[in-house]
Amino acid sequence: MRCNSLGDLYPVTSPSHFAGLDSSLSHKRLGHPSSSILQSLRKYKFNSSEKLSTKTICNYCVFGKHVKLPFNSSKNVTLIPFDILHSDLWTSPVLSSSGHRYHVLFLDDYSNFLWTFPISNKSQVFEMFILLSNQIRTQFSQTIKCFQCDNGREYNNSLFHKYCVNNGLIFSFLLPSHIISKWQSGT
Repeated sequence: MRCNSLGDLYPVTSPSHFAGLDSSLSHKRLGHPSSSILQSLRKYKFNSSEKLSTKTICNYCVFGKHVKLPFNSSKNVTLIPFDILHSDLWTSPVLSSSGHRYHVLFLDDYSNFLWTFPISNKSQVFEMFILLSNQIRTQFSQTIKCFQCDNGREYNNSLFHKYCVNNGLIFSFLLPSHIISKWQSGT
């Protein structure tokens, strides 16, 4: 679609441009509006498709509405960068155009700086950890002192254990929150 702009706005003058789009495509192209907004567009004949089905779940809308942080508040006290490096593996619901299904995240506890690496296999987590560890040593003249992660097999394996023992890292697994709450309550 082409139209002239008025400053920062692009007025749509002809409703026929969106008339042939199905509701799912309209939803994506218009920036993921709610079904009520799509109904308004249909009312004014900007979109002739049926109402977006409630059975149709847009993964981007679901992730965009998450409000709870994935981690509990930390009680760690760090004095310098790389005292504690946290890591987690995020699985994308959609395969990227370059073939990546996962993202490995590394968070420095002191600075809250986050490194994100797209990977196609879980087995690449250790390789990304080694690359980051080498970069920290070269660029910051620091070493990682403690490495915290969940108990996933991508972390809990002989490669990580051997590396941590050989390099003097404390290797720590975080317990899931439901186990922590049971432990704190004494049940």
